[in-house]
Amino acid sequence: YGDEPSVNTTLLEGKVIVSRESGSPEVGKTGSLELKPGEQARLMENGELKIESNVDVNEVVAWTSGLFTFRDAQIENVMRQLVRWYNVEIVYEAKPKLLHYLEQTNEVHFKVDGRRIVVSR
Repeated sequence: YGDEPSVNTTLLEGKVIVSRESGSPEVGKTGSLELKPGEQARLMENGELKIESNVDVNEVVAWTSGLFTFRDAQIENVMRQLVRWYNVEIVYEAKPKLLHYLEQTNEVHFKVDGRRIVVSR
C-alpha cells in the first residue's frame, strides 16, 4: 500500500531469499538476505532492507481469521487497517467527548483553541 512506510514480508515456515530488484543499492554484501520462520523483512521507503527476528506471527496473520491485534499502535495505523479490511472511509472529527475518551488512555492530551486542536503526549 502506498500509504505504508514499509513493505513487509513475514515468513511462517520454510525459508525464502529476499532481495531488491536489480539496479537497486546493495543489501548487505550479497545483495540478498535469507528469511527464516518467525522473521520479517521490511523494505523501507528509503530503500533500506531490514530483518526483524522473533516476530509474533500469530499477530501478523490474525487478520486472515477476521481478528485484529494492535499493540502500542497509533490510532492512524489502527484506522488504516479498518479502512482496508471493511472498505470504508474514516473521517476524523474533533468532538470534545471523543477527545475526552482518547485522553483517558493517558497517551495523549488535547488543548482546544477555537478550530485548532493541539495534541501533546
